[in-house]
Amino acid sequence: MDAFVTALVSGALGGALGAGATLLDRRAARADEHRRWLRETSRQVYAQLLEEIRRAEALVDSSDEAARIEQEDRMKRALDQVKILGALDVAERFGDVFAIFMWHRMPERPEGVDPASGIDRAADDVMKAIRNDLASNIGGRGVESLGLGRTRRRFPRRRP
Repeated sequence: MDAFVTALVSGALGGALGAGATLLDRRAARADEHRRWLRETSRQVYAQLLEEIRRAEALVDSSDEAARIEQEDRMKRALDQVKILGALDVAERFGDVFAIFMWHRMPERPEGVDPASGIDRAADDVMKAIRNDLASNIGGRGVESLGLGRTRRRFPRRRP
């Protein structure tokens, strides 16, 4: 009887360990897949962000109000996407670009401020923030080795 119980307990324990290992393996596979999806999605979001900065630079001194309004909408959508999928620092720096682009709506522009050069400087800050985000996300191996990614920093959740 002892041999039967020992075999039964051993079999049950082996089965439980095997099932546990399978669950852990599936969880790790899902986590890897999520990281890959997030990296690819972040790459697309950052590419769109840079495209919107390029368009903003071209339109900053434009008198075409319809094109400026359309660009504002595009920049708002890009900023929302970065807030969700990008790093906080990148979103803050892009917010600076957006604010400079919106200067034309101010009743009085600040003295001595050139929007084109302001967007250019702010765009450099966005690029630095993207590089920092990418380097921190891939273990500091360099941006080129894995592409774009995300840090663990997020916007704080709103409390009801």
